[in-house]
Amino acid sequence: MVRVSNLIISILAALSYSSSATIVVGGAQLLQLNSTFPKFDEFVLPGNPEGRFLFDASFSTLKRADGMMTFISNSWVNQYKFESQLNKPLTWGGQINVSSNFSVVPIYMAWRKHHTELWLNEPNLRNRRPDEPNLAYWSAWIPNIYERSNGDLLGFVHIEDFTQCFPDGTPDWPNTCTQKRFRIGLAYSKNRGDNWTYCGHILAPFMDAQHSNIGGVPYLVVNSGEVDYFYVYFNEHTVFGKRISVARARVSDVLNAAQSGTVTAWSKMGGTPAAPNWTQSGLTGLGEVVLTQGTPGYGTLSTYDTHSDAARSIGNLNKFLLTLFVDDPANTTTGRYALTLFSSTNGLIWQPESNLETSTTALHPFSTFVAHAGANNDNSQVGNNFDITYSRRYDLVNHQVMDLYRRQITINP
Repeated sequence: MVRVSNLIISILAALSYSSSATIVVGGAQLLQLNSTFPKFDEFVLPGNPEGRFLFDASFSTLKRADGMMTFISNSWVNQYKFESQLNKPLTWGGQINVSSNFSVVPIYMAWRKHHTELWLNEPNLRNRRPDEPNLAYWSAWIPNIYERSNGDLLGFVHIEDFTQCFPDGTPDWPNTCTQKRFRIGLAYSKNRGDNWTYCGHILAPFMDAQHSNIGGVPYLVVNSGEVDYFYVYFNEHTVFGKRISVARARVSDVLNAAQSGTVTAWSKMGGTPAAPNWTQSGLTGLGEVVLTQGTPGYGTLSTYDTHSDAARSIGNLNKFLLTLFVDDPANTTTGRYALTLFSSTNGLIWQPESNLETSTTALHPFSTFVAHAGANNDNSQVGNNFDITYSRRYDLVNHQVMDLYRRQITINP
């Protein structure tokens, strides 16, 4: 009876939304110039001699009851927790930041933690992991989180495994790195992200070649057949090149396993978006293409990338939204680089809505949905007004010169 009632409610809710709802994209607004980012020793790298802060993944976000927003960001060795107003995600303590676009904003960095402080079950990330005996080093990013009703957090983790990379213990990637493998995993936090337990890997690229970057990590909660699933979008790699695919697992199974420090099996999509099957293993199977073809002006099949974000719009639109950044050398019309917004009614069949950015000189990875109101705390759901923040990365060799921008999105009835 409960399932039938929920199904009826979902159908009625869907019918109540206007099919004519429109997405209005505001102009690009500068949030933070690279020259005003804080300085940290770990970021003194080629192309970044001043050691300006580098965010190397989308932000994990949590909305607070007082209207402030928590932004969690990762580097290669540390994780940072910022408490900020919506229009200033990168803020740090003891200063006042002035921008030409916004008034003076008080700024605060809650903490900076080394990996060895952050991970409860990985006190030394250079140790070999028992489940992967050849592993000599790994780095973990947490670009997305899901908040449970009890306040615990599930982290979606981008993993970079380096095997045979640093025989002398001195990082010198890529010069001494002979193998590099990418995974998506899960982590669990019982103290609001101050510490994490790594639960295990859930996804690996089918063609597990060196530098087959799997992306990370846009996810959705999608109801299919009266069951809630996590859908994770990732870069699949095959002999034909890169493609965007999706994997899923039941929300209840994932959360039950994660709170015990383990993972359940995930399945990649086989078949087609219109007629999917879920028989392919997340760690060894082949994920089929979820964006079936490129759309003129919006990138092509192998040029999309999932260093991006996803959310469900629960307001006037009532659709799922996904951002992908594009690197398309063949695009001589709007520019090689783009950030594209897609929409879907079921999380499988996607249509392009807008190119949020196009450029011939800057990449646009690490986009993040940030809700203003009418959404849940982890921003996996957004209302009729929200931001999409993203980077403009000008140093295309080292990727270490970037500014932070946002687009304000309005969903009209």
